[in-house]
Amino acid sequence: GSHELIRAGAELVTEPAQILAAWNLDPVPDRVLSPAEKQVLDILGASGAPLPIDKIAELTNLEIRLAMQAVNSLSLDGEIHESPRGYALSPTPHAQK
Repeated sequence: GSHELIRAGAELVTEPAQILAAWNLDPVPDRVLSPAEKQVLDILGASGAPLPIDKIAELTNLEIRLAMQAVNSLSLDGEIHESPRGYALSPTPHAQK
């Protein structure tokens, strides 16, 4: 099993970037945050506590629709998460752009 893989040239990797480097592939560039997403991150960082979507919209002066789009996108990227009290920064977010 594993000995045969090592004899065949297998390498130990601890993160996806190492696989991309071994195959001479460039990693996917970081996504650039929209102004609304940046505002949401700033508000959540300053609050220090989870905020409901209506409070996020109020504090950022964004229409609720735009605030929801920003929150959904940031949630999908793992930058923020939803808790029973609202949205908050993730404990270990991706590198912020």
